[in-house]
Amino acid sequence: MTEIWAHARGEGAPIANLLSSYEQAVLEAPDGLELDVHRTRDGHLVCAHDPVLYDEAGKAWDIGALDYAELSHYVDPRTTGPEGRVSRLDEVYELLRPTGMRLNIEAKNLERRYPMMAETIAASVAASGMADRIVVSAFHHRLLLDLRTHAPGLALAALYADGLIRPWDYLAGIDIQEVHPHFTSLRDKQTVVGLLEAGITIRAWTVNDSALWYELAKLGVHAIITDFPVSARAAIGRQGELLSAQRS
Repeated sequence: MTEIWAHARGEGAPIANLLSSYEQAVLEAPDGLELDVHRTRDGHLVCAHDPVLYDEAGKAWDIGALDYAELSHYVDPRTTGPEGRVSRLDEVYELLRPTGMRLNIEAKNLERRYPMMAETIAASVAASGMADRIVVSAFHHRLLLDLRTHAPGLALAALYADGLIRPWDYLAGIDIQEVHPHFTSLRDKQTVVGLLEAGITIRAWTVNDSALWYELAKLGVHAIITDFPVSARAAIGRQGELLSAQRS
């Protein structure tokens, strides 16, 4: 059955990438949570989409150029008070560890190449207490190869946005068994078939079109990453029940 993964927040959370966003996801109990991670100057992994954040006054907070003690004073301008601070990845581990949810750490290491990113992620996952439920994804595929050296056995997934030709051949060339393509790359059903026949795990992002949820599930995509995990799970369930009723 196709899994549903929350995209950086629960459906009931208005803002992504806050600790409260992840808390809402836990309440909604999807199969997994995807979030974005950067590295501070002093080696903390923190959760944010962009490498540079802007506060209410328009001040720029460059994550990679700041120690976490400095970054901890940032407040998301869409919030007030401590709710809007940048959370550390280890806080997310504490939140998810008691649950059965999996975690997809997207390493944001393409636009800005953080020093020692592979080593930092490897150490973080090893200390998480839930390493067997974590998959690390990245657009920077060289980082994935570095992670294999520093964290043998860690689940790794190649992110891509554009339509690769025979992506299973490319993935075989770098020995990656999981892929996170943009959903538009899967409109060619033969791409899905080729990936599945090669034994590749497919998690499509970010699928917010309700018409596509069941279509991708029917094709055999392993997981859908979406901003609307509650609605997606319900829609796939309804379509499955309808199909079963039509067959009976």
